[in-house]
Amino acid sequence: TDTGQAFFIGESERGPLVPLLCRSLSDFTTQFGSRQSYSYLYDAVETFFREGGSACWVSRVVSDTAVTALLALAGSSGTSMTAKAYGPGTYGNSLQIVVDDNSDDAAIPSGSFRLSVIEASAVIEQSPIFADKTEALAWAASNAKTITLTTGADTTDPVSIAATNLATGADNRGAITDAEWQEALDRCTADLGPGQVAMPGRTTSTAHLALLGHARTRNRHGLLDLPDTPTVATLTAAAITADGASDSAGRAGSAYWPWAVVPGLTALSTRTVPYSAVQAGLCAR
Repeated sequence: TDTGQAFFIGESERGPLVPLLCRSLSDFTTQFGSRQSYSYLYDAVETFFREGGSACWVSRVVSDTAVTALLALAGSSGTSMTAKAYGPGTYGNSLQIVVDDNSDDAAIPSGSFRLSVIEASAVIEQSPIFADKTEALAWAASNAKTITLTTGADTTDPVSIAATNLATGADNRGAITDAEWQEALDRCTADLGPGQVAMPGRTTSTAHLALLGHARTRNRHGLLDLPDTPTVATLTAAAITADGASDSAGRAGSAYWPWAVVPGLTALSTRTVPYSAVQAGLCAR
């Protein structure tokens, strides 16, 4: 029942298609990747925590045509398992899978194997030693953080392989539609509790009305970003459209302008951030 938590919907480099709770910027980057020029999400999360927030749910937006990178792990006579990145996007193509057995590491018992996930020449996840692929599938379903595993037609365990890249991952960000933004918003279900909900940097009437409708039905408060413009007529028109959506729209959210200037990524520099991120932090504080 923490009313100070935030719900941010936005594009990210990586991450699953379920809302994840972040309690620090480090949590965010571990799950959703680094700052991207095409998205305000990283800046919004960072600003929220700097302003005093402590709990932020993040729901990733992707195109329905985005593709998850994968790699088929061969058994003795076909595909034993298929490894996939934990979410769609081109980032998955940079991940590598290693399958080690007793011939690679004497500490692994004969007939057993271990999986490792590598990115930028560093091991980012390593499994325990598995007696068979059934154990590997169970581990992936409950404990893996970077990949998923699905079984193949071959019932045997995967054979040893050196570091091999996943492939075919694609973002297709230009194909993201309003309906897909709505899907990401809807994934923040009511059972996650109350709080402030925003699509940082989204200034269209469609986005505003989606946030207000969501807030009304899920006992939350929508934080609407007005366009980053000094033109008063544009700002008032956007506010009037949102407020006139229904009799109760105005009570389900609030609109903000101007955007905020916050510390930049290098010394003495600045960034412009949608004010919804600042307001979410202030509400939490």
